[in-house]
Amino acid sequence: MSKPEPRRVVTIALIIILFFVASFVTTCYAYSTGDIQQTRSGKTLVVNATGGGDYTSIQWAVDNASDGDTILVESGVYIEQININKSISLVGSMDECIIDGNRSGTVITISSDGVEITGLTVKGSGGNQWCIELDEVQNCSISGNNITENSMGLGLDGSNNTIQNNVFYRNEMSGITLWGSYNTIINNTCKYCETGIEVSGSNDHITGNTIRFSIWGIRLDYAYNNVITNNHCTNNQDGIYLGLSDENTISNNECNFNTGSGISLEYSRKNKVSGNTCNSNEWYGIYIVDHDDNDNLDSRGSGNKLSGNTCKFNGDANIYYESDDMEAPYNIIVAVVAGLLIISMIIKLVFYLKKRS
Repeated sequence: MSKPEPRRVVTIALIIILFFVASFVTTCYAYSTGDIQQTRSGKTLVVNATGGGDYTSIQWAVDNASDGDTILVESGVYIEQININKSISLVGSMDECIIDGNRSGTVITISSDGVEITGLTVKGSGGNQWCIELDEVQNCSISGNNITENSMGLGLDGSNNTIQNNVFYRNEMSGITLWGSYNTIINNTCKYCETGIEVSGSNDHITGNTIRFSIWGIRLDYAYNNVITNNHCTNNQDGIYLGLSDENTISNNECNFNTGSGISLEYSRKNKVSGNTCNSNEWYGIYIVDHDDNDNLDSRGSGNKLSGNTCKFNGDANIYYESDDMEAPYNIIVAVVAGLLIISMIIKLVFYLKKRS
């Protein structure tokens, strides 16, 4: 049997080597992109207002999408109200992609879990209607959007959702309103809203947000066990306000230059207020009402713990407690003065009687 030619052996060896290299590269590529393929499963539907995509209406694309699909919204102005009842991603290019509700109803309603919305400018909700409403949903993400010029910004009733890196500008009532629990509100900017972030839920994390030029920066009403930390609430009426809200953690926030108070706690108890900076507010740095309307100390407002707060250069007081206990020293002084006057009168009467005798 004749030996193979050296050139033929080299060729076969090169082919075998190339085969193994190609297999290795393909395997590594599949390994490194497997997560992306899994998270981006489904098809991509393109919406273009002028007809250059799959659809000219966002709602048409939603109606024809399936769970896991991505709807890519190209530049343009889309005057419509959108109902999302599937686990899809809605992706735009921010200022170049505008969804306008034309002041009629809620602009985007989300009623399915796992919805992602990013890169859109959403505006023009009707009177007392939301720009974006999340209705009893979980695991949704609203990030990198511009939500502006609405009656109300974003309303969230659900759990384990993330609202991140959005801008809420000139919404007449609230920027963000929460009723749910275990949600994360992080790194948003709210300006010129009546209330920047309003919380009526529990176990929510409100972190790293900037709220300015509002009546209330962050407002908690009947809210329990929430964490409010590292927010910047300046140039509002009240930086952070708690009403009838218990066992919340208010820490490391900046609440300066407000026309009212930096942090206000009214009829709220067992809250931890620590490490906050409350400087140069026109009224108070930190203001606490620790009694109810009937002056019952143990009813509402007791057990709040303050530590490590910096409160300087505030107009009326740096830290002010409004309590019926404050009336006690005054009453004691009045009683002492009255007693001294009576004693003085008795002494004068005794001397007068002695002189007469």
